[in-house]
Amino acid sequence: MSESEAPAVVLNYAVVPKRKSFWDPFPEQRTRRQRVLDWVFGIVMPIVCVVADPIVFRGFGPILGQYRVVAYWTIGFELAALLLWLVGGHRSGPLRAVFGGALFVGSGLSLGIGLVLLPFSVIGLLAGIGVLGFTPLVTAYVFLGNAVQAIRQTRSRGAHAQIAPRAVVGAALAAGVLFTFGVIAPWRMDAVLRAIRQGDAPAVQVLKRWHWCVDMDRLVWAYSGETDAQGRARLAGAYREVTGEDIQQRLMMLDD
Repeated sequence: MSESEAPAVVLNYAVVPKRKSFWDPFPEQRTRRQRVLDWVFGIVMPIVCVVADPIVFRGFGPILGQYRVVAYWTIGFELAALLLWLVGGHRSGPLRAVFGGALFVGSGLSLGIGLVLLPFSVIGLLAGIGVLGFTPLVTAYVFLGNAVQAIRQTRSRGAHAQIAPRAVVGAALAAGVLFTFGVIAPWRMDAVLRAIRQGDAPAVQVLKRWHWCVDMDRLVWAYSGETDAQGRARLAGAYREVTGEDIQQRLMMLDD
């Protein structure tokens, strides 16, 4: 194939409907088996993994515990996006490409989690457990397939010029969730912790008001690294007031 023919071949693949096959990951219309896969590994299994998670984001010494809050919020956003797409996204007109951009980010997130867990999943599989650890890799395939489907449906309706900006909007929405809970929330949390160390009582009330969207384990690690006795006492008191739990017990759990 010559270089001049390559763009035409790519465009032809993106626009011309292909034969429906379960193993074709990019059909304009998903097959029945693919739709079942979409629901099982795109919606149901990710929820099961989050709820039954013993080691990834929760439990004793979680592998990705420091990313729990941003992961939960982003997973929630992506599951909502996929759910809306599966239920009625095909009839969303110009929003199809927006769904495509958001689902592309979801695919990348799932792939990243799956690759991090892959060594642990392989070891767990050899021990007769750990099958759930492979779920993110299948979920990445599901999100990618639906993202490409959304883009192809937009192309097939002649809206080529609108695909890129709308897909960027969708990706930006997902990235916004990542940035908000992965950068802004931790930054604000650190500022509140500094105020608590200094004895600022209103800072504890701020933490009580917003604890549902921040990682309270950051307070535990701040307590662990604090050398000032008064600062440690204030952090421990704030943790108990907000969560009702003992900070020392939580630290022992994280260190395990």
